[in-house]
Amino acid sequence: MTALPPSLPQSPIVQFYRWAKAPIPFLEECHKRLGEPFTIRWPGAPPTVVFSHPDQVKEILAGDANVFYGGVSNAITGPVVGKQSIFLSDGDVHTYLRRLVAPPFTGARMRAYGDVMREIANEAVSRWPLGKPFQINPAVHEISLDVVMRTIFGVEKGENFERLRSLCLQVMTRSEFFPLIQAKLGLFRPVLSQIDAILYAEIARSRAEAAEGIERQDVLHLLVSARDESGKPLSDQALRDNLVTLLLAGHETTATTLAWTFYRLTKHPEVLEKAREEIARVVGKGPVKPDDVVKLEYLEGVIKETLRLFPILPLMARDLQAPARVGEWDLPKDTCVIASTYLTHRRADVWPDPERFDPMRFVGTRVSPYAFYPFGGGTRLCVGMSFAYYEMKIVIAQALTKIVPRPVPGFEPRVIRTSTVLAPSDGMPVILEAA
Repeated sequence: MTALPPSLPQSPIVQFYRWAKAPIPFLEECHKRLGEPFTIRWPGAPPTVVFSHPDQVKEILAGDANVFYGGVSNAITGPVVGKQSIFLSDGDVHTYLRRLVAPPFTGARMRAYGDVMREIANEAVSRWPLGKPFQINPAVHEISLDVVMRTIFGVEKGENFERLRSLCLQVMTRSEFFPLIQAKLGLFRPVLSQIDAILYAEIARSRAEAAEGIERQDVLHLLVSARDESGKPLSDQALRDNLVTLLLAGHETTATTLAWTFYRLTKHPEVLEKAREEIARVVGKGPVKPDDVVKLEYLEGVIKETLRLFPILPLMARDLQAPARVGEWDLPKDTCVIASTYLTHRRADVWPDPERFDPMRFVGTRVSPYAFYPFGGGTRLCVGMSFAYYEMKIVIAQALTKIVPRPVPGFEPRVIRTSTVLAPSDGMPVILEAA
């Protein structure tokens, strides 16, 4: 077919407004009224065609990377992450950056970060109040940011740590359109300049230590030491841009998933008890150890089932650099094609009884990467996926050795848009009991 799939009979301005205000209801209405696939029209932009069947998702995410560009749709974040970010790159540049940026996030490296993650989680959880409503979303955001600061940026606690932490929070707690505002008005330039000054100082320190043969386990040190085939290292600008990218991609997504997971544990006490039983069996009476993480299979299922029902990013976009066929549709150059995680993850033909929360869907079985893809797929699979799962399992396991989350009577969170993700409203309050 050469014509585009159907679209709602609304102007592009109205469609954009509805998407920006409430993306999930808008997606659901389009899918219900138009079937699959469907087209979204936004003012001043090429048409956007949305798919959710795993076969078409595979064609999009695993398609020719020289045709299905992923960096174009991320350009709005450019003023913050920088031009040399893996997030904005495509083609050979993306391949080059991925080859250098990905190795610190491989499974073998995770154990080096585990003790720090547990230490941060344990210290934070020990301060959480018992017996009264407590907003867990900002609390796990603090944990996730501290993990990024220490394991990725390599900044140890002290004056620089607190200053960088405060500056990062200023950038990440603004409107979802902060990159656009920054680009047009320069509102964040002073804050970004201060962040850059600290990061460039950390990069210089790490380079000096590497030259002296000092070994460190943080991601920055590993990136400073990385070399391409010709022996060339990443530039300071590329290091800075990808450190900021890792902050934005790895902090809020992980933290928000943690908040949604605690919500699900409060709504399903039988799941909570089964997770606690597994943790007690694997961890015993001591703290969570890095070697314990791989054994927490049911807890991983809890996290993945949460991501199935509450994918942090409801879609993965690609911009066609040439005409392409997706499913039965012949789409013209410049069309934006979307694989909708939200719609795929709730397909009844893929996930029986899709609204039911069942972590066992992911225990002892392999799920198609195009039926479940909260971290993207193909050549743009998130480099920090293993890191994120590892961190979430450690944080939740360590928390559940100390506290038991219970629901706040009468509270049901709404899905709201934050700076980059879809998060629970009102800070996701829970009531904590001592374990």
